[in-house]
Amino acid sequence: MSEQAVVEDNASDNQNAETNNAQDDLDSLLSEYEGGQQEKPKSEDLSERVKFLEEQNVREQAETDVNTAVDKICGQLDFDVPKDTIKALLEGKAKDQRLLSAFTSRHDNPKGWDKVVDATAKEFNKLFKGITTDKQTTDSHDALASAVANSKTTSSSEKEVDWSKLSDAEFQKMAASI
Repeated sequence: MSEQAVVEDNASDNQNAETNNAQDDLDSLLSEYEGGQQEKPKSEDLSERVKFLEEQNVREQAETDVNTAVDKICGQLDFDVPKDTIKALLEGKAKDQRLLSAFTSRHDNPKGWDKVVDATAKEFNKLFKGITTDKQTTDSHDALASAVANSKTTSSSEKEVDWSKLSDAEFQKMAASI
């Protein structure tokens, strides 16, 4: 092997080792965050543990309160909309600082938060009313779907032709009739 080939092999081996080490480092760092939770404090400092538990409790309570709001909004809609869609719309509305303030003070002012949720449900109802369907088009589509379904289940009076058993003359005659 030439000297250049040895140098290239060594460079290639070094690059592979660096890539593997980087991947191992990333994997080890990410493994600390498995389960989607924040890393628990490793020290025995009681104040850090209490702070961690309080933050975790706040996150869980917020998630519960958001899900409660989503359920309430879904109950007030005139349309059947998946909860995930309502939750995504609500999270999108959370860009409005006023909504965030209302959510943050929901325990201090539950009646005010309920009014915000009700108003949000009304706004979503208006949004979904804007998405209308044409009744005539829907009826035509349903009739077409029904006709296709019936044609598949109705037996044909014509005999199935086994094209592989036809003579050349029969094949030509059948092909011409199509």
